[in-house]
This record gives sequence, structure tokens and C-alpha cells, in this order.
Amino acid sequence: MPTSISSNTTLNVVFREAIESMLSVDRASVTRLEEQRDTVELRRALYRDIQSNLNALKSAARALISTHSSYAMGQGRTAVVTPFTSGASVLTATAGSDAIPGEYEIVVSKLAKAHSQVSGVQASVDGALGKSGEFWLGGTGTASVSFSPAGALSAVEVADVAEGQRELGSGEYKLEVRLKDGKKQFRLVDADGNAVAINRLNGKGTTSTWQDLTSGELDTGRGFKITLDASAGPGDVSFTYEARGVKVEINAGDSLRDIARKINAAEQTEGREISASIVGKQLVLTAAKTGVNHSLIYTDNVGLGFTGADLVSPQDAEFTVNGLVIRRASNTGLTDVIPGVTLNLSPDAETNSGARLTIKPSADAGVKAVEDFVSKYNTALNHLTSKMAITSTVKDDKTVYNRGPLSGDYSFRSLRFDLIHRLSGSISNAGTLKNLSQIGLTYDDQFTLKLDKNKLQEILLERPDDVAKLLDAVMDQVDRMLGRFTGDSGSLAAEIDSFDEQLETIDSRIETWNKRLADREANLIKQYAALQASLVSLQNQVQLAGLLGLGSTLDMYY
Repeated sequence: MPTSISSNTTLNVVFREAIESMLSVDRASVTRLEEQRDTVELRRALYRDIQSNLNALKSAARALISTHSSYAMGQGRTAVVTPFTSGASVLTATAGSDAIPGEYEIVVSKLAKAHSQVSGVQASVDGALGKSGEFWLGGTGTASVSFSPAGALSAVEVADVAEGQRELGSGEYKLEVRLKDGKKQFRLVDADGNAVAINRLNGKGTTSTWQDLTSGELDTGRGFKITLDASAGPGDVSFTYEARGVKVEINAGDSLRDIARKINAAEQTEGREISASIVGKQLVLTAAKTGVNHSLIYTDNVGLGFTGADLVSPQDAEFTVNGLVIRRASNTGLTDVIPGVTLNLSPDAETNSGARLTIKPSADAGVKAVEDFVSKYNTALNHLTSKMAITSTVKDDKTVYNRGPLSGDYSFRSLRFDLIHRLSGSISNAGTLKNLSQIGLTYDDQFTLKLDKNKLQEILLERPDDVAKLLDAVMDQVDRMLGRFTGDSGSLAAEIDSFDEQLETIDSRIETWNKRLADREANLIKQYAALQASLVSLQNQVQLAGLLGLGSTLDMYY
């Protein structure tokens, strides 16, 4: 901003006005530079908006090209559940793109349940129970292994749990060995078939994925170490691990509530976690996971009165799929029953008669990708159209024409025309479809792109290859058109860089002018302040002379 005389100066108003008048011409130069900067900034903002719109359109176009890494038109799958009894709740399902279309009749006879047991009745919930000792969760304090050497596993031994890791819970574990691309690989899975994380053979962190098999000892870091034999062939080897567990110290001053809190705060063995709650004046222990492989394991050396009787017995889910009996430890997230499909059994599935699950092709992903292109296209083209438009208004019986900031820009006008022409015309390709209107893409009278979703979905299901070939041909041309404007080497980037350089130059000139104005203002203030001081001094002399009767003598100076 232009400088101005400080309000703290004591100059006479006449002098201040004189200084302002002398500086006004230079200030006008700064004002013109600022107006020029505003114009460039507006132009730069406009080009940035166009760049953003065209970049988004380019990305949406590439998502429709089958050879591009961002391709989003792949045919998916949809899962439809039809209960045998109308309104019944049996299960929900989702299907991935690799699911095999087909029909499955699913009848649930049992749901998985979490094991639960209850203590004896205590004196109070919050008062000290006067009980002390060790309460072990997930074990008895001593770990052990039951194993017979076989296959690629020649030994299993108890070992320490590594810092920062949890001990694996008691149960059966399996070393799986496979041949992949000529290499033997292994991983460790639990009794439910889920891979568990163990130390890597190379010592670099942990993993639950497959590792290349080499002979030697591997400390899993989870409570035991294994010795591998790479000379053995592929195959699974099982062993049983009894965990040491986690000790919870109970003191005589602890209440029932304190004991429950200590149990829930303990870092328990993986797969045998226990949660504690209080009902009445009894401690209820419940397995964190459902299924028989996750039954409660604990040792009460405190005397809380656990009898071993089940409040709820552990149970696996049991159901049939097309007559084949399936058992799983969980009711939800079942991904290994039907390949590519995730099943979730409903809480009341046991009481209902069953359901039919239909997996069928879906064009939803393709329709969504085309919808996204239509949206980005209309945003970009409508923005360009509005900025290129020449509008008119009538004022005082005269027509006034208003030109948009891009009204004379041939390059953008040409881009708009080429895009409209390409999307409305026919194009040669290897398929039988030659025009986007055949898949539901048309223009209205304002050249806004419209999509008939039902038509697109129907033809995507019937002729997906032909649709892909048409879109490949059209969107490849759209991509190349936009490439002239987008990217680091596009014309928009060059224009924006030019605007940035102009702004830098203008800002530098404004800074120079403001410094020059500040210096000149300071000098003028100094000069006029000195003049004002001289006048004040002279005035004081006149007044003093009058007091001394010397007026006639001084009159000669005026």
C-alpha cells in the first residue's frame, strides 16, 4: 500500500497538505501497479480453476481406458440374499469382483457362541474381599509344547516372548509349506486357519504373510521357537502349544470391581483373551472370541469360587451351503466359505428357515465411473462456456455487450468444440459400438452431457467388451486433447508460471515505489519541519519585540 504522513507528526495542516499534494502523483503510480496486480491475480485464478477442472476430467477419462492403471470399469459382482420366509433375517453378504456367479442355499443350525463362566457370590462389589493370590489368564504359569517332528518342522521349543509382542494363546498351530514360483514358502496359522504374525527369518520385524523357507532355527517371538528343514517337501505340520499365560496379582484390599479392572487391563495371550464383568455380586468371565477354539483358560488361585460350570458353553457356527456342512468359529466376516464372498450370519439366523444367496455380475462400478466422467465433463465445459460467453444488457435504450475473460481465446474455444465433437460423433474401434449414444451418453440442447444409467447398465452386462473398446477409443482421444493443456508441460502450467513471474515483477516494483515514497515523505517532513521551526522562532521574536517596545524597529523586516 502507498505510504502516508504519520498522524503523529506535528506539522501544520498547510504543510501536511502540501506534502500530500507532492506525493499524490507518485502514489498514483503505485495504485496503477496494484490494479495491474489485481488483474493478473484474477487471470491466474481463472487459469488455475480451468487447470483443476481439466485435470479432474483427464483423471475421469483415464478411469474409462482399460489399459490405464486407474481403470475403474471392471465388471463386479453383487450379492442378493432372499430369505425362504419373507421378512426373515438369515444373513448378509458382499461379493468381490472375483466371486463366481451362482446360487447357494444356506441354512443355519447353530450360531457361534463365546464361552462364559461365573464366580461364586462375593460379599460386596466395592468393598475389600480380603482375598489375595495369583489369577492366571490364558495359562497356569508354565508353557509347554506337544510335537512330533515331521516335514519341514524338525523341532518346536518353548522360548521367551519378545519385547513388544504378545504370547500366542494355547491351542493347535500349523506350519503351512507351499511351493511358489519354484521356491518353498512357509507361514504359521492358528486352529481357525488364520495366519499369525511371527518374527521374520531375516530378523527384520514380524509378518503373517508367506516367507521363503530356509533351514535353521527361528524364534517366533511369540513364546516358542521352531527349527525349519528346507529339504522337506511342501505340506502342513501341526503342533500344540500350551501358553504360560498372564499373571494378575490380587491383593486382600481389592474389591470385586478392582479384580475385574485388573483382568481387563492385562495384556493377555492372543486368541484366548478374557473379558470380566460383574453381575450382582459375581464375577463373569467371557471369552473375547466365539467358537470352541477360544474357550476360557484361566487359573484361580485366589478363591473366587469358580466351579468350572459353564454359564454359556463355547460353540462354533454350523450351517449348510447347498447341503454341505460348514463349521466356523465366528458368525461374521466369513471369507473362506464361498470364494470372493463375505458372509455375516444374523443373530436370529437359527430361528429362520434359511435363505438363497445369488451372486451375479454387476455393472455398478462401471456406471459409477461413467457418472464421474459426466460430472467432471459438465463442470469443466460449463465453466469454459461461461468464461467465453458474450452477454448483452439494455441500458437507457442502448445494448451493452459484456465480454467474458476468455471470449477471445481461440485455444479454449477450440478445445470445447473438439470435446463436444468427439463425444457426439462416431469413432472407429475394434468393437461393434461406434457412438457413445449407443451406451446412453447424449447431449441436451445446451450441450450438457446426459447419462441414461439404465441403458448403460444393461449394455455393460450384455456386451462389456464392446463397451470397453468404444470407451478406449473415445477416451484415448479425450486424454490426448486434454494433455495439451494439463500436466507440467501443458499450456496451462506455462501460463500460470508466466502469471507468477508477472506478479513477482509487479510486487518488486511496488516495493521499490513504496520505499521511494517513504524516503521522499521522510525528507519532505524533515524539510517542512525545519521551515516550520524557523517560522515559529521568528514569530516568537516578533512577540518578544512587542513586549520590549521594539516593534517599530522590527517592522522594517515585514
